[in-house]
Amino acid sequence: MAAIPTPGMICRMPPSQLLADPERGQSTLGSVMGTVVTLVIGTLAYGFSFGLWRAPEQGLYSAIKMPALFLSIIGTTTLINGMIAPLLGVPIRLRQTLRAMLYAMAITASILGAFAPVVVFVVLQIPPPLPSALGKHAMHPDVQTSMAVFWPLLLSHIVLIACAGVTGCLRLRSVLRAIAPSRAKAARVLAVWIVVTGFVGGELSWLFSPFLCKPDFPPHFIARTYQEGNFYEQVYRGIRSVAF
Repeated sequence: MAAIPTPGMICRMPPSQLLADPERGQSTLGSVMGTVVTLVIGTLAYGFSFGLWRAPEQGLYSAIKMPALFLSIIGTTTLINGMIAPLLGVPIRLRQTLRAMLYAMAITASILGAFAPVVVFVVLQIPPPLPSALGKHAMHPDVQTSMAVFWPLLLSHIVLIACAGVTGCLRLRSVLRAIAPSRAKAARVLAVWIVVTGFVGGELSWLFSPFLCKPDFPPHFIARTYQEGNFYEQVYRGIRSVAF
């Protein structure tokens, strides 16, 4: 059985191993299993820290949904990025694109998993949501008090995940350079891949919401009210609440 690399080995994996061709007798089973294990463990840990502020129950819900979100991002971006790269002059196969996206998300998950204990520590230090805010109108003073903590915390999570995601995608630079005809084409494809992954990740994260439940809502796995908007509207509201 192929040896499963550790998260540290995954982060240092050379492009030749990532792009190995099974048809030529080059085994990819170990590296693929390693990236999947790294992704699941990292996202489980960070998902729990994401929802913990609202309640431990919400942390459990978020821990379940975070790996599903990342796997959905991989599936969606593989199809899109796999079609874009050849159009931009980089001859990459669909299965290579799949391994590349899995690799990028595994690195992202390892970064988030490493930050999970720090996030848990921070969450335990800041004011928890007021129990009296549950079920109250949005303008209720207790709701407003808890929302003053909710918005900065939510935006901090978004920024951290975005930075980890960009870092994971940037690791694909050497992968694309190994197969692209020129560095310019590799850079062009990488830039498009980062934009596509960010857009898809933002929209899918909204569909999987809530990760950080609002203080006036009870902990829940899925709420229909979260389908009444989009990710960018939520970010805009958060920035307005923090800035003004």
